[in-house]
Amino acid sequence: VGVDAAEVGVLVREIWRGMSAAEAAAGALAPARQDKALNRQIDKLRLTRWDVARPAEIDNLVLLTFNEAEVHEGEPNLEHVKQQRPTFVAFVEAKLNRLRREFMQ
Repeated sequence: VGVDAAEVGVLVREIWRGMSAAEAAAGALAPARQDKALNRQIDKLRLTRWDVARPAEIDNLVLLTFNEAEVHEGEPNLEHVKQQRPTFVAFVEAKLNRLRREFMQ
């Protein structure tokens, strides 16, 4: 894995705010309550590769529940996910682009 502990911290706290990307994309928590997600347990979440064809690097990891990660990893490729869930993909891509702009310079 090409990510260190500090980068994991950035991903979990700054990018995914301690919540599943799928949950956040679906608007499960109002923006005002998303900061509280940082204080909840994250033991049911894991970082998984966004594009399974690319290595596990900081700009290719998404925080999902274990079940969501299993489903995501079972997809044939990212193009398939884009066709099936375009809103979710746009949300994740925006977060990863923010990461690239703000933390990878």
